[in-house]
Amino acid sequence: MVLALAFTFAVPAFAFENIFGGYWRTRMYMDKNFTGEDQTEAADVTQVDTRTRLYYTAKFSDNFKFVNKFEMDAVWGDSSSYGDIGADAVKVEVKNSYADMTFDKANLKIGTQGTTICRGFIFDDDFSGIVVNYKASDTLSIPFIWMKVYEGGYGLDANDADIDYYAVYPTISLGKATVKPLLMWTTSSDVSTYAGDAEVEK
Repeated sequence: MVLALAFTFAVPAFAFENIFGGYWRTRMYMDKNFTGEDQTEAADVTQVDTRTRLYYTAKFSDNFKFVNKFEMDAVWGDSSSYGDIGADAVKVEVKNSYADMTFDKANLKIGTQGTTICRGFIFDDDFSGIVVNYKASDTLSIPFIWMKVYEGGYGLDANDADIDYYAVYPTISLGKATVKPLLMWTTSSDVSTYAGDAEVEK
C-alpha cells in the first residue's frame, strides 16, 4: 500500500486518476443459546466490533485500472486485533488486488478478485485467478474463469495437491429473458491434503 501511494504522488497528476472509496461500521451484538442447548453456552457471546474497508483504484485509462481493497477488523478489547489497549496490533487484510484491462471486445481481470456464480448458489467470494470476459455481441458475453483454490507448494509430487477450478459462464440475452448456462470443473491429482479454508489458513 505504501509503495502504491508513493507511486501515486511521484507520477504527474495527469497520468492517471486516483479513486478512493470504502465503508466503516461498528456493531454491538449478542448471541444467546446459539447451540440450541442450555448446558454449555459454548457459542454465547456479547461483543462490539469495527470493520473498515478502504478501496483504492489507480485508473490509467478507461481500458486499464489497478484495483485494491483493504480490510481492517477489530473486536473491542481483543488483543489479537487493534481493539485492545494501545491499539497497535497489525490487522490489515488484502481483500482484492487485481489489474482490470480491456482489449477491444475482451476484458481481463488478473489477480485477487471477487465474483458471483449462479447468484451465489455455486460461488460468491474472493479468489486468486483470472477472469476473461469476451463480449461476442450485444446479446452474448462469455466469461472464462480460472480460480487457484489450493497451491501444493514445493517438493516431490507437491504439484499433485494443486486444486484448480475452471468455468465457462456465458450470458445470453433473449429479449426480456437472460439465460446463463454454466460449465464448471475441478482438477487435482491428489486432493487428500486439502481441507477447505482451514487448510488454506495454515
